[in-house]
Amino acid sequence: MQLTDEEWLRIFDEADSLGISFILLAGGEPMIRRDIIEAAGTHPNILFPVFTNGTFMDDQYFLLGVFPENALRPGLQGCYFRGVCAGHG
Repeated sequence: MQLTDEEWLRIFDEADSLGISFILLAGGEPMIRRDIIEAAGTHPNILFPVFTNGTFMDDQYFLLGVFPENALRPGLQGCYFRGVCAGHG
């Protein structure tokens, strides 16, 4: 069972109020849940590094403005480098 959008937002709200400044999003493929990434974007006091294979990445993720330069950690299979996704044409 997965957490709902509201449950994730509540967790991020509570973490922010407790002064937590770092939440790692990893395991499985976190980019499947755009709602979680969007919720993370509403908390500028928290850094959300994301470990991803890049399979579900698209330009819209970058337009969200959630990821500082050093927060996105793609694996080699779906690695984005200067706007080019290796292994995806």
